[in-house]
Amino acid sequence: MEDQNIELELKDIEQEYKREIAIVKARPIVYKIVIGLWIVFDVILLGVFIFMIASYLSYWQFSDRASTANLVKNLLTISESVDNHSASSLYVSEPIIVKSGDSYDFSAWITNDNTDWYAQFDYHFSSNVGDSQTKHGYIFPGESKPFITLRQVFDGQPKDSEFIVSDIEWTRLDAHLVGDLEKWYSQHNNFVFNDVIQGSVLLNGKSVASSSFTIQNNTPYGYWSAPFILLLQRNGVVVGINQFSVAGFESGESRKIQVNWFDGAVFSGDLLIIPDIDYLDESVYMPAIAQTEIDIRD
Repeated sequence: MEDQNIELELKDIEQEYKREIAIVKARPIVYKIVIGLWIVFDVILLGVFIFMIASYLSYWQFSDRASTANLVKNLLTISESVDNHSASSLYVSEPIIVKSGDSYDFSAWITNDNTDWYAQFDYHFSSNVGDSQTKHGYIFPGESKPFITLRQVFDGQPKDSEFIVSDIEWTRLDAHLVGDLEKWYSQHNNFVFNDVIQGSVLLNGKSVASSSFTIQNNTPYGYWSAPFILLLQRNGVVVGINQFSVAGFESGESRKIQVNWFDGAVFSGDLLIIPDIDYLDESVYMPAIAQTEIDIRD
């Protein structure tokens, strides 16, 4: 019995020895297989990398450049579109001061180069001796017009004046609001001035400057009170500033107007007459005498 146990132990020892010998012999082969697989994997990765570099250099770099160029082009197009649909700044001229007796009159021009933006704003004139009153103004697309403030009294003579525009509010006049803007504006602003004379009249034994002319309302609208600005010029220089209104001015009507100037206005010069009507304000219009099927104000 004891001999059998010894024989079994010897067999187990022999089998363990053979297993260890097999492991020792197989280990280098396993290492070689693993290293071989690793090398094959590295070669494949290197091949893929070289292929991608070659593909990029031969094709994809041009595609990337085209994509980048298209992106930049799109951004420029978007920026241009935003600029085209945004209001640009108003252009303001240097102000002019005209002495009128014991007070002073101010004027300055604003130009609105926008093609479809109407602007409303507050404005005043500042000077070394103080500011004028603040007034509200408006200007239509493509319009250039004077803005005036009359009979301002100061302790001294105003100099170094500036025209200050503030609180600008923009309104886009698109087709839904006014239709064809150029046609709409020309219909509303169609006033004709004839027989313009700058001279003088005798009042209370004293000669004063006087402007006379006729205004023809060729618009299809009547106005409760149509205001106008007068600029008297000599050699292109403003020497007089005034304003007047025509009450109850019917469509097709012609009015003879006489405006007398006081406080030393000149008797001769070129007269510039500018309508100053806010055509977007429905309250300025007189009701039509006869109703038609289509309201031409729509």
